[in-house]
Amino acid sequence: PGALAAVGLDHDGFRRARPELIWVSVTPFGRSGDPDVPVTDLTLLAAGGMVWNCGYDDHARPPVRPSGNHAQHTASAFAVLGALTAVVHRDVSGIGQHVDVSMLAAINVSTEVSSVDWLFARQMLQRQTGRHASAFPTMAPHGIYRAKADDTWVAISCRDDDFGRLSALVGGELATAPR
Repeated sequence: PGALAAVGLDHDGFRRARPELIWVSVTPFGRSGDPDVPVTDLTLLAAGGMVWNCGYDDHARPPVRPSGNHAQHTASAFAVLGALTAVVHRDVSGIGQHVDVSMLAAINVSTEVSSVDWLFARQMLQRQTGRHASAFPTMAPHGIYRAKADDTWVAISCRDDDFGRLSALVGGELATAPR
């Protein structure tokens, strides 16, 4: 806040002069958040719940963070979707909008059903090694396997009835990875 005004740009002035303007802001907490709170990619991912989703079945082990700049990439995708929606609205109405993207909110809603399951059912998401995370008490039948033929690791996500065909496709028998 204040950075645009410092270089002579005024949001309200632009809006009056150009009502069709589409303005996109991407900030850690949205315009209503405290701009002085220090954040990093990791703190946003942790606060938004993404880090909790990543890791191993063994919950005694700590979660694993996604790749670097993941919070920025996720928020950027939401900014593009918001801007494109604002363009459609502007093309119909002639009126632009301010698209305000909170990186924290974008991360939180990207955790799929984990936030919703916690808010409505008080069920904790269960991390699953190399598989789709689930709020269900049982784990999905997918995982990381070692190919016995050449000792390489293979991440598999398929229906149980396709596992045998997939095993043959990767060159032979697969052994379950240690968890």
